[in-house]
Amino acid sequence: MKKNIIANFIGRFWSVLSNFIFIPLYISFLGLESYSIISFTFVINGILALMDGGLTSTLSREFASNQNSWQEKIKTFRTLETFYFLILIFAISIIIFGSNFVAYEWLNLENISPKEVSIYIKIIGVEVGFRLIGRFYLGAFIGLEKQVKANIYEISWGVLRNGLVLIPLFFTHSLKVFFIWQTISTILYVLVIKLDIGKVLYKNITSIFKKPIIEIKVLKNIWKFAGGMMLISIVAGLNGQMDKIALSKLLSIEALGLYTLAYALTNGLNMVSSPVTTAILPRMTALFTGGKNNEALVLFNKSFILLSIFIFSLAASMMFFSKELLWVWTNNMDLAERAHVNVFWLAIGMAFLGISNLPFNVAIANGYTRYNNLLGIVSLVITMPGYWILTKLYEGVGAAFTFSFVQVIITVVFLYLVNRRFLKLTLKKLYINNIIVPITISFTVTFFLSNIIDIGNFNRPVTLILIGGIIFVSLFINMALLVGMKDIRKELFNLKL
Repeated sequence: MKKNIIANFIGRFWSVLSNFIFIPLYISFLGLESYSIISFTFVINGILALMDGGLTSTLSREFASNQNSWQEKIKTFRTLETFYFLILIFAISIIIFGSNFVAYEWLNLENISPKEVSIYIKIIGVEVGFRLIGRFYLGAFIGLEKQVKANIYEISWGVLRNGLVLIPLFFTHSLKVFFIWQTISTILYVLVIKLDIGKVLYKNITSIFKKPIIEIKVLKNIWKFAGGMMLISIVAGLNGQMDKIALSKLLSIEALGLYTLAYALTNGLNMVSSPVTTAILPRMTALFTGGKNNEALVLFNKSFILLSIFIFSLAASMMFFSKELLWVWTNNMDLAERAHVNVFWLAIGMAFLGISNLPFNVAIANGYTRYNNLLGIVSLVITMPGYWILTKLYEGVGAAFTFSFVQVIITVVFLYLVNRRFLKLTLKKLYINNIIVPITISFTVTFFLSNIIDIGNFNRPVTLILIGGIIFVSLFINMALLVGMKDIRKELFNLKL
């Protein structure tokens, strides 16, 4: 499983690096308001991801389970793929028919006409629909533990979709060209990955394009888990997009762009969390479904402490050096001054969201979705009024605070419930050793170093090197105190996953 984790790290690293490289160039070529329109497409994608309805997670789990034969996995794939084709058509239709309402009635545009934005949204609709089914095919590779291949596809698609688009942008500075390029790139990506997953499943290229089917037996076997995942998907999607939905309605489109810029920076914490948790889920599913609960517990313990150390060390640096990091990234101090106030709270929320993925995997590996649904619905009760009220009062900072507050509370409670049912760890080990101590060390070290090192007097490369050095010191002290110097090499390089 090490190669899967490494592949996932490379994939996530590329995702973060591509943001680091491309977003400032998008802003340079198109302007902040046009970038803000691009950032609104993330909201559209996030909302329509609700239509996945947990099908991708269900497919990954069924492929990873030791209880299913190869033929059963194929039947599951074909049945869920049929549903996904219907979702694709429905998603595209919704966006196309709703584009005028969004452009004329919802967004607060300044220099771009609603008519143009309506056209952009229609183009986006096609791209988002194909992106959804592409995510489904990737879920098949992940469930089969072919994550190296999955990351190769994602990186290649990212280069084609987000990188090479800079060539026409350099000459045209056209937002329409940007969206058309991305749409064509996504359609080509989906066709290629569809061919490959077909060859993996059927072993015969002539059998790749099968007639759509719906196996009633498959639905009977997966309906309970899929239904739970559907509710999780809907609730998580709403929670994940509610802040940006409120911003897009209540504030100017540029305010959404500035918030999204801060969100993109702090989302870099997923480079640490997502690769590990994505790689661990199939193995954890196999261990729990195979009755090897003790081995699953060992895997959870080792992964959790290492994940906490890395995530909180990075989050602390984002919080204390938010303006500097945005300046290094965009080479635009005005943007950094306007956007950095959102980073502090978003970094806390993203950190807790990152560590919550491990207990989430434990629940999913056991086919248990009740806790996720219960807490997700409760969180909506807080976020729906919270985002609207605090955004009106404090603009982006209000949205960021609400996001952080909800993520911290939900993670703490969810971890307790999952531990009580599946892990049985002491509360001291669960919270103090694995969360409170890494947070305390990371924030103390970073705060101390931020006060004795004045990094504001250096150029961008030196500033980045200094912040990287502070992160390294925090990591080293955390590892030395919590893992032990003798065990650092063993835990990082000889961890049996």
